Amino acid sequence: MNDANRTATGPDADNGPSPGTGRETPRPRPSTLPVGVTVIDTARLLLRPLRAEDLDDLADYRARPDVFRYQGHEPWDREQLARVLDGEVRHARLPYTVTGRILWGVLLKETGRLIGEVMLAGADGAHEIGVVFHPDHQRRGLAFEAVNAVLTRACAELGVARVQAYSHPDNTRAIRLLGLLGLHRSGTADGFDTFERTTLPAQV
Repeated sequence: MNDANRTATGPDADNGPSPGTGRETPRPRPSTLPVGVTVIDTARLLLRPLRAEDLDDLADYRARPDVFRYQGHEPWDREQLARVLDGEVRHARLPYTVTGRILWGVLLKETGRLIGEVMLAGADGAHEIGVVFHPDHQRRGLAFEAVNAVLTRACAELGVARVQAYSHPDNTRAIRLLGLLGLHRSGTADGFDTFERTTLPAQV
């Protein structure tokens, strides 16, 4: 998980790597999470399902070396991104119990441009959070604003009580973001540090 360098989609859009790790997102048991992707509105951001017209914005940051270097996979070219995006557009219409995760595109209200993605995935009572953000929009608190909004929704409306995240041990910005969100290091898995918060307040 990372406020700049975390992957939220994979070549197999229905069960791709967890954001930023290259790990496979496990299929969840039945959950209270909603069908499809709901819109989340914050002070500076709009979180909504990805759309076909997001390809240019997606390619603008997904092809950057400073985005993919901590991801655990090679960078995607525009053709690969187009396939991934097509899968995500279809994925957003499916029930959570089928897809195993929800992926929001993050739009900056002042420009209307896509600047990142936030993912929530659940399995066996634990939910993983992941984020990837355009490097040009770091250091403004936008990643925190986006992830905080998702965690607040997950806690207040969905009853999520345990959240996990993964970060490359050298990804200091991601680790800092997780700390600000109240997640603490709990171990390692597949070369990535794991982080966890077992009880979420009504407002993170």
